[in-house]
Amino acid sequence: MFINLSAREYEKLTGHWHGGLFDVYRTEKTEFFLLSMGSMASEMELAVDILRDKGIPAAGLRLRVFRPFPAEGP
Repeated sequence: MFINLSAREYEKLTGHWHGGLFDVYRTEKTEFFLLSMGSMASEMELAVDILRDKGIPAAGLRLRVFRPFPAEGP
């Protein structure tokens, strides 16, 4: 399971857990991962369920935080 260490440190300081960088879905015995973000997460979970029903060991990762690479300055 993916755990954001900074989020865990924040939880220790404040007592509040706001989650890590990913939410995971059906990751047991997985060979393939589907990655989604935002409103596509529910459709990704449906796709994982369909693939699992067909015997394909898929799981889902929902990206919770998007941090773009910094641009080089002028």
